Amino acid sequence: MKTSVYFLDASLDPGEEKLLQAAERLSDRRREKAARLRFRKDRILSLSAGLLLDQGLRNYGLTEKNEEIEYRYNGKPYLKNHPDIYFNLSHSGTMIMAAFPTGKLAVTLKESRKPEWGWSVGILQKKSSFL
Repeated sequence: MKTSVYFLDASLDPGEEKLLQAAERLSDRRREKAARLRFRKDRILSLSAGLLLDQGLRNYGLTEKNEEIEYRYNGKPYLKNHPDIYFNLSHSGTMIMAAFPTGKLAVTLKESRKPEWGWSVGILQKKSSFL
């Protein structure tokens, strides 16, 4: 299987009804984690990360709702029953990313307010909506 990367811009609040409807696809663990967060924007980011994870897992015939996630000594999550499936979640600002590499890989999003070289290149052309 090829490496897959999913992005979602959570800058637009989908509204409570759509958010709760989408969250039904997620595990109780993910929904409870999001519910503990103080700010709505953080709850949206957490649920959106879960939805991207779910989207990527569907390529393997799995769902976030039915998988048990454990954490390594360094805090990196992995699938307890599928340790051979690698994934990486990251967010910065309102952007969320889920990567599913073919091997071990660490990927991090970093919000850049000002391009370091005085220019920027847009690499994301399609918008995806899971909400």
